[in-house]
This record gives sequence, C-alpha cells and structure tokens, in this order.
Amino acid sequence: GPADEQGFFPDPELIALSLQVNEAVKGLQDLLLPPLIELAEAPLPEGQKRSFSFGTMMLPGIILMSLMFIAQGLADELWAERDGGTWARLLASPIGVGPLLFSKLLSGALMMGLVAGLALLAGLLLFDLPLGLLPLAWLWSLAVAPALLSMFFLFGTLGSTRRSSNLLSNVFLFPLIMAGGSFFPFEAMPDFMASIGRMTPNGRAVAGLGGILSGELGATDLLLPLAALLAVGALCYAMALVRVRGRFATS
Repeated sequence: GPADEQGFFPDPELIALSLQVNEAVKGLQDLLLPPLIELAEAPLPEGQKRSFSFGTMMLPGIILMSLMFIAQGLADELWAERDGGTWARLLASPIGVGPLLFSKLLSGALMMGLVAGLALLAGLLLFDLPLGLLPLAWLWSLAVAPALLSMFFLFGTLGSTRRSSNLLSNVFLFPLIMAGGSFFPFEAMPDFMASIGRMTPNGRAVAGLGGILSGELGATDLLLPLAALLAVGALCYAMALVRVRGRFATS
C-alpha cells in the first residue's frame, strides 16, 4: 500500500516484504552458499611468464624519474661552486678541480641510491614486490646513478650562464623521461616508441629495473646494459671535467 502522509509504510506491509525477501534468499542458498561457480587462476603455458603488476610496470619509471630530477638539482650545485669562486681557486692549486668534481659524483650517487632504496621499500609495502629481488634492484639503481649524474654534470656546464644551463638541462630532461618509460611504461607504448625509449640511458635503466622486479632479468643479464650505461656516464663525466677546467670555471 502507499506510504502515509509522513512518508512511512505501515508496519504489516514492511514485515510482509521482509518475509518475501527472506524466502527468496532461501531459494538461492544452494547456488550462493557455497557458490555454484568458483573462479580459479588458470596456469600459464610452459615458458610464459605472468604479465607485469601495476607496481612492476610503473615503479621503475617513477624511481628513475626521481633520480633524474635529483641529478639535475645536484648538477646545479656546480654553478654554486663556480659563483663562489671555488673552481677558479682549485685551478690555481696543485690538486686541481678533479677531486672535488669526483667527490660530488660519489656523494650524489650515494644520495640517489638512498632515495632509490626508500622508493623500493615503499614499493614493497604498496605493491607487494618480492623481497628477494630488492637487493639486486637497489644495486642496479645505485650502479646507474653515477651515469645519470654525469649526464647532468655535462648538461649543467654547457650553458654560458646558470639560467641557460638550467634551460638546457630541462630541454634534455623532459624528452628523456617521456621517452624513457617514466611518464608512460614501455608496455603501454607502441613498439617503435618503446624500442627508441629503451635506447636512451634512462630507458635502459628503467628496462633493467623493471626486468629485475618482474623476475625476468638476473645479475648476469644486466652486465651488458650496465657496461653501456657506465661507458656513456664516463664519457659525459670526462666532457664535464674538461668544461670545468676550461671556460666554465673562469668565465
């Protein structure tokens, strides 16, 4: 029957409706408790690995993007030393600028490694990453950090002013993180874009870290890409050192 003037239904009708619902549920009990259909995870064909989880797909790109932003900030400190006259004074001293630049590389790489370790621990809690894979993932992040930092040392010393160096650094930074799997994972890219992105230094680092976290890559699989990254890093560091010894320190 209709509700009364205050919007309430009469008690007898509510009781009758409850009894009807109860009888309907009893009729479905054999189907629901236990469920007539149970879902089971089908085994994968032999040799095929399960697809990435959200964590293993997104976390490597996020970590490498964070490391690159840190590297950009650390590279800007070279200008702070230059504005304070540190590089010019070291050029006139017996030790030269090499030890200070190298110490900045080591301390910066350790800082980046610490950030990567914290991010991996967060991934362990948020995405249930395999605990046994985290040491290798952290070592990989720590190993690629000097190469990334050396790149930004070079970018930071190419400009004639601090502002132009920051602009030049951004010109390299954002295309690299977009192509290198930080904004969009390689699995979501077209094949030709993913293949190009994996050839960038940070793309190689992302691919290596993703392979570790997915269980597809072991330590021996990483030796060749690590050697390539360190070679690029060594070249960038040598060029940055030449710049610091030259017009960068004295201009």
